[in-house]
Amino acid sequence: MLAIHEAWKAGLLRREHWLRNVVAGVIVGVLVYSIDGPLFFGAAETFERVLAHIHTDPRALVIRLRRVPFMDITGLQILEEVIQQLQRRQIRVVLCEANARVLSKLGKAGILQLIGSQHYHADFSTALSACVGEQAG
Repeated sequence: MLAIHEAWKAGLLRREHWLRNVVAGVIVGVLVYSIDGPLFFGAAETFERVLAHIHTDPRALVIRLRRVPFMDITGLQILEEVIQQLQRRQIRVVLCEANARVLSKLGKAGILQLIGSQHYHADFSTALSACVGEQAG
C-alpha cells in the first residue's frame, strides 16, 4: 500500500475511497481510484507499478476516468496489462466516467471487451450500484 500512497501524493492517482462497511456493510472490499490527467507513456508506467503493489486484494477495483482527457497507445496497452494482471488475481475491474474520446479508444483497443460491457458505466454511482448488485447476486 505504500506505493499506492506515494503515487497518490504525487498526484497521479487519487485514492478516493476504501469502501469498507459502507451502508451497513453493503459494499465491502471495493477499492476506488481516480486517474487525474492524461494516461500516456510515463503516467501509465507509474499507474502499472502502483496497481501491481496492491497487497490486500479487493473484490473489485473501480477506476474513475473522468479526469483523463486522452490516452495514448502506451497508456491503453498498460491499462490492458494491468486489467489482465488484476483479473488473474480474481479482482473485478470496473471502469467509469470516460469522456467520448477515451471511451472510443477503450472500445477500439478491446479493453471494454476485456472487462465485459457490464463492467463499464457512464457514471460513478451506477458503477458502485453494480458492485453492490454483484455482491448481492
